[in-house]
Amino acid sequence: MDLKAHLQSLAENLPGIHSMLVLSKYSGDVLQSWSQPSGPVISSGGSALARLYRAGMEVNDALQLKDGVQVVCLWNGDQHLLLFPLHQEALFACSFNDSVSPTAAMESAHEAYQTLIENQELAVAVGQDRLLAAADVSNEGRRLLEVFQRQAPDPHACLLRLALRTGLPVSTLEQPDDWTEPQLILVSESMQAILGQDLAVDSRE
Repeated sequence: MDLKAHLQSLAENLPGIHSMLVLSKYSGDVLQSWSQPSGPVISSGGSALARLYRAGMEVNDALQLKDGVQVVCLWNGDQHLLLFPLHQEALFACSFNDSVSPTAAMESAHEAYQTLIENQELAVAVGQDRLLAAADVSNEGRRLLEVFQRQAPDPHACLLRLALRTGLPVSTLEQPDDWTEPQLILVSESMQAILGQDLAVDSRE
């Protein structure tokens, strides 16, 4: 069963489900999605969801909570949102309406997660996305480095400063074509902090 059909099948058996999507863990690019025809669509916030998951995992690591599946949950009066790690490179996000209790939402989302991790089409979709994303990472890395070196207040020492902030060697920073997607995001956030302006990865064309 392909990923789109799998999500559709899950939706038929999840009471109160509103939206589901599979997205890149780092860029937030949506690999596949499903949603009810009315109401907010969480696929429009893929990059924000990816950042939210990474932030949640930083808190998780700081508290040394490492057992079991690492899940990020958000509850409000209208919607319950859950984020699961599906694959080394992917996340599963799902939202439920307020007719479902937080406990029931968690149980239903976990059942859906269990079926998705067994779906071989997911690995194929993620692999295809990674092939396409590799070129984007290289292009964005070169763009960021060019902007940073042009706008840095200390251009002769900017890479050393960036290396100290990111923990990456200067030799790595000099080769944006070889950056991984996590490195691209780390470098982008560090450049933004140094320059005091937004150089977000989400600005890809």
